[in-house]
Amino acid sequence: MNTITFNEGKDIMKKMKGIGKVVLLLSIAVIFTVTTAGQAQADTLILKPDVEFSVNTAPVNTPPWMTATFDDDTGNANSVRLTMAADNLTGSEFISKWFFNFDGVATNLGFSYVSGSPQYSTVYTGESNDTKADGDGYYDIGFYFPTSSGSRFEAGDTVVYDITYGSAITASSFNLFSSP
Repeated sequence: MNTITFNEGKDIMKKMKGIGKVVLLLSIAVIFTVTTAGQAQADTLILKPDVEFSVNTAPVNTPPWMTATFDDDTGNANSVRLTMAADNLTGSEFISKWFFNFDGVATNLGFSYVSGSPQYSTVYTGESNDTKADGDGYYDIGFYFPTSSGSRFEAGDTVVYDITYGSAITASSFNLFSSP
């Protein structure tokens, strides 16, 4: 039978209290990590343009005629998914060009088609504010869609691209006005 003296018992209790403090601090750290990880959310930017440049006539429906959604919940810090939808066009209306800005070097962006129609488009990335949409609007990125009947970006169509960059980007990286 082992016996513990009073002083040895006090030493054991001090060690147990120290272990209890470490366990408590570790528990708090785990709770903080889980809580803050739960608060980390994907950034989503939804743009609903209400300015249109038409060769012939303005669209029939009220704006917005289309929606662009930038979503950085791709599992890759260097990637954002862009979904473009022609959700308020009618009849023979279609989108031939769509312009965006980027807060980095646009020529370093990569574009990968994911899904949707029209499958084909030309993506132009110029130097900062190099793509011109109208008389005074300059942008960094331009999507040019086919204009021939049967392959247009028209009412009800949606097209999805993944956009990659050499460093971390978020949906907010595309939330910029045209220049000037």
